[in-house]
Amino acid sequence: MKRLLSLLLLAGLLAAMFCTRPDKKAHEAKMMTVIEEFIDEESQRHGIGSNPFTRLGKQSLMTFAEIMVSSKLRYHDCILFTTTQATLGQEDKLLSVGIFGHVFTFDKEMLREQLH
Repeated sequence: MKRLLSLLLLAGLLAAMFCTRPDKKAHEAKMMTVIEEFIDEESQRHGIGSNPFTRLGKQSLMTFAEIMVSSKLRYHDCILFTTTQATLGQEDKLLSVGIFGHVFTFDKEMLREQLH
């Protein structure tokens, strides 16, 4: 009986993973959130503040980032989870992993390293 219950629980877990794996749009949205947070932090760190020119620059950067993310991101559906990759410099980098409806993405330090 315990074996049957364990198998049912495992089957339920696998079914939940399959049904809740995030799509490419979820990965892109999460990355855009991280990029926007990064831009905000860098603006504050450099003392740029919030003025019309800063907002215009941020809006332009976000538009460019959205185009780059949607065109360069390679989405992989691994049946129970999803991943995205992109070529940064000379190597492929894993940028995000999606499981149970959540996307876990690169941190801002990796983004900072790639931009410097």
